[in-house]
Amino acid sequence: MKKSVLIMCLLLGGCSLVHLPEKKIEKNPQCASFEKEINIFSVHDNFLLGSICKERTEYGACVSLQVIRLPREKGVLYYDNLTIQVPAEKCMAFVDVYSYTAQNNIHRSVPVVQFVDEK
Repeated sequence: MKKSVLIMCLLLGGCSLVHLPEKKIEKNPQCASFEKEINIFSVHDNFLLGSICKERTEYGACVSLQVIRLPREKGVLYYDNLTIQVPAEKCMAFVDVYSYTAQNNIHRSVPVVQFVDEK
């Protein structure tokens, strides 16, 4: 009797230690890890220039901005100082570099972003 109880305890204890693998949803490796809010500051015929916050203080103030270029969607009204959100289930991926000359004749290069699926 003692042997059967001992065997039963070992079997039940062993079964409780078996872990089934969890399904991990992989994030798209193209996704850049920035906030999903974009502040548009310049609207052009085929593209927009905007900024995203790269780093915030513990109180929520943005201390580091990244200027980006993104394509303009047809049928959407864009204007300076507009704040847009990255669509749900999407993220920003860096796909190219855009170079331009700023008003003060300084050459600038910024990443071109595109919205891609998050997973």
